[in-house]
Amino acid sequence: MDEARELALVEELRSRFSEDDADPEDPHDHFSTATLTRFLRARAHDVDSACEMLSKCIEWRRSYRPYDVDRSSIDDQLSRGTLMLGGKTRNGLPAIVCYPRCHNPSTSDPDEILRMAVYFLEGTIRKMKPPVSKFCFLVQFEGFALRNVDYTSIKKVLEILQGFYPERLGAALLVDAPWITWTVYKVLKPWLNERTQEKIKFLKDPKELLEVFDEENLLKDFGGRLESTLPPDYAAEQHTGTGDDDESDEGEEILLAEDEEDDVLTEDDVRAFGASRRPSMAALSKSVTAHIPHESDT
Repeated sequence: MDEARELALVEELRSRFSEDDADPEDPHDHFSTATLTRFLRARAHDVDSACEMLSKCIEWRRSYRPYDVDRSSIDDQLSRGTLMLGGKTRNGLPAIVCYPRCHNPSTSDPDEILRMAVYFLEGTIRKMKPPVSKFCFLVQFEGFALRNVDYTSIKKVLEILQGFYPERLGAALLVDAPWITWTVYKVLKPWLNERTQEKIKFLKDPKELLEVFDEENLLKDFGGRLESTLPPDYAAEQHTGTGDDDESDEGEEILLAEDEEDDVLTEDDVRAFGASRRPSMAALSKSVTAHIPHESDT
C-alpha cells in the first residue's frame, strides 16, 4: 500500500476516537500516528477491525494497568531466570531472552508469569529510541524438556502480545531447539497469526546470530561477550516518554524511515526471516522498523 493511502486510513481510524477515550493515567499515546499505523497493519488496513482491536487494547490497559506493574510483584519469576535482557541487534532492536528450561509450571503462579511478560514488554518499549520500535525475541532451548511446557501461560502471553502490542515483535529466533520443540510448536501454531509466524526462525547454529548481532552485543550463552541483565524497576522511574522521548508538539508530523538498502528490512525480508530457507546476512542484519512513523508510538 502506498504511503498516502495508508496515511489516509490512519486519519480515518483516528477520527473514530476522541481524547476522552484514552485513560488519562496511561502514559502511552494511543492515538499517535505510529500507534494507529501498527494497529492498521495488524488488521490488514481494515479500519473497522483496527478500531475494534485498538478499543479492546485501551480497555485492557485501563483495567490491567500494565505500566504500573511493580518489580517486587514478579520477584519469584525474576529469580528463576526465565526472562532476561540480552543486548541489541546491529540496528538497535533490544533483545528479550527466554530460557524455557528455567520454567516450572507446577511451582509458578500463572498471574505472576503474565505480569512478568508485560513488565518486560512495557520496559523494553519504554527504552526504545527512534527509529527503533520493535524488539527481537531470543529463545535458548538448551536443557528444555516437556516438563517445562506451559501451554496455558504461553497462550495468554501470545494473546496479549498479538492483541495489545501489535507490530512490536521484529523477529523470534529459536536456538538449539530439540526435536520435542517441533511437537510443541505444532500445538502453538494455531494461536499464532500469520504475521507472527513469518517472524519465527529456528537456528541450528547459534553462530548464525552473529549475522544479526555484533559479538559485544550478544549474550555469552549465544557465543557473544555480553552478560545478561535483569530489567530495572521501571514503575519506580519517573516517566519521561514511551518508545520515543523526542515526540514533537507540532502536530502529527510524519517521520518515516528512509528506505536505505543497508539498514531497512522490507516486508519481503521479514517473510524471508521466517521461511525455511536461510535468510541472507544482509536481510538478517537489517532493521525491522521500515516505514513506521518514529514519533511517540506505544
